[in-house]
Amino acid sequence: MNVDPVEMRELATTLRWRAGIVEGHQPLVKSTRDAARDGAEESQTFARIQETLEALDTIVRYHAEQMRVVATEIETAATAFETQDNANATSIEQAGPR
Repeated sequence: MNVDPVEMRELATTLRWRAGIVEGHQPLVKSTRDAARDGAEESQTFARIQETLEALDTIVRYHAEQMRVVATEIETAATAFETQDNANATSIEQAGPR
């Protein structure tokens, strides 16, 4: 298995950057949905559409946060790999030639 901690950290950085882009797309059509609901006070359809879009905002935030969680896990795995790799190298050096 070929593990490259540098590439793993780059992936984590990219994931965080993209999570920001995803999160930047919400609130979804907030001004339009608020105006539609205000313009049609008694409309259950508009009320449901607004509630649905608010729920979608929650979903977008959730997925952006999950992207950040995965990025953190990738960085943690890269650090753990480097730590273990360094420990293995030290162990081999201490053992010396046979």
